[in-house]
Amino acid sequence: FFSLFPRAPENVLNMRRKIKPGNFPRHEDMHGVLPPHCWTNYPGELFNVRAGPNYAKTGNKQPSLESLYEVFAVDAYNTQGKMPHIGKDVELPPYNGTKLSLPEFIIINLMVPGYAPSLMWAAAGDGVGWSLIIYGRLKPSIREQLAAGRTTNAMNLVSNLVSAKEDSPLRKRFKIIAQVLNPDECGFGSSTASMVKKYNGKPFLVRTTSSFYSGENYFEICVDAHNFGKPARLGLWGFREVFQSVIFTGGFVVEGVDDKELPEQMLMACKYSKPDIESLPWFPDLTKEPAPDMSDLKTYLPSRCAGGEPEPGPADLLSKRDGEEGRGARRGSTRAEHNDTPSPT
Repeated sequence: FFSLFPRAPENVLNMRRKIKPGNFPRHEDMHGVLPPHCWTNYPGELFNVRAGPNYAKTGNKQPSLESLYEVFAVDAYNTQGKMPHIGKDVELPPYNGTKLSLPEFIIINLMVPGYAPSLMWAAAGDGVGWSLIIYGRLKPSIREQLAAGRTTNAMNLVSNLVSAKEDSPLRKRFKIIAQVLNPDECGFGSSTASMVKKYNGKPFLVRTTSSFYSGENYFEICVDAHNFGKPARLGLWGFREVFQSVIFTGGFVVEGVDDKELPEQMLMACKYSKPDIESLPWFPDLTKEPAPDMSDLKTYLPSRCAGGEPEPGPADLLSKRDGEEGRGARRGSTRAEHNDTPSPT
């Protein structure tokens, strides 16, 4: 039966395959009511960001310009441990255009612990968890501005971050802005509710738990929540039981400090509706081929001739075998009836 399915060459079988992004469902209407367990793009203009002049003195903020990137896919997986640099295992859309000062794709990889914080203050460092992976692509309008040399201060700041060395202070300027939109409906415990009330919608810097990776046409920012401070880890753990009730937005921006880096401009942002993190799939083993879809065997069986006559299916082969065995049994019984010597048993 299995000989009917052609085997891939050994050099293909030994290759590490890649996943196609987008296992988390997308909802196109960003302004309507979202169904549970989905995401949609969220306008960068709805976030207030730092603005000059002299932000250090005035603390002035204003709505962001449009996001630099548009989210085109989101993945959510259970994982046996942290999985940084997911970009090397992802099949991104093809891009053969001009290389610009900003990468065509940006990947944000949020690695979240799935275990309770230890009694010790120090973080465990690694363990079973889940990853939320957001994939963004340069907006056509931003690509046109870059190609024409019309860059903003924020575009230059992001470009400097991408090209910065690993120990550069710029690598400590990545910020997340998360806001729960329905806090009164989520059933938070008292400590979680207090934390949400205090920090909801406020930017926070990911200084020491971020890492950065570059690849062909992409730049990846990994956020390691396994090593957040204990209050943050306790807050994340408190969210776990009520995530299916939470509607929230999440946006990303690089912190601007002086006037030549301001105003800030959002990288990209999403709105998420009641994610069911208890039923997420496990990240696949990329050293193994996925199980074939057996629902339509015609896909795997080549035609017998140019006329399109299909090869016999498993049911046909079994039927043929049973028929041959039946005829053989009948022939054997006929011979035995004409043989005076009993057959040994």
